[in-house]
Amino acid sequence: MTFLTSRKFAQLTATLLATMLAMPAMAAPNNTNTTSSARLSGQLQNSFATDLKLAQQGDAQAQNNVGMRYATGMDGVQKDYAQARTFYEQAVAQDHAGAQNN
Repeated sequence: MTFLTSRKFAQLTATLLATMLAMPAMAAPNNTNTTSSARLSGQLQNSFATDLKLAQQGDAQAQNNVGMRYATGMDGVQKDYAQARTFYEQAVAQDHAGAQNN
């Protein structure tokens, strides 16, 4: 008697992998850099201009924030997927988990 068929095993594996990949995005941000964009109740506090300046200076959290704004059109920023990818890739190069997920 087999309770876990190969199909069910594949579905379970896919579900677990998706959950594991989503976890870093839900984790608390790493605030080791004091210039990182501050968060309050999960909402971005800094203006786009501030995050853009920090992102251009190499701040991984700000790069992820700018990428998110370009990807979603959040805060009135016009969607630009090429720009979003550029900023996400810069943050990923610094091992930023949220950008890796995005």
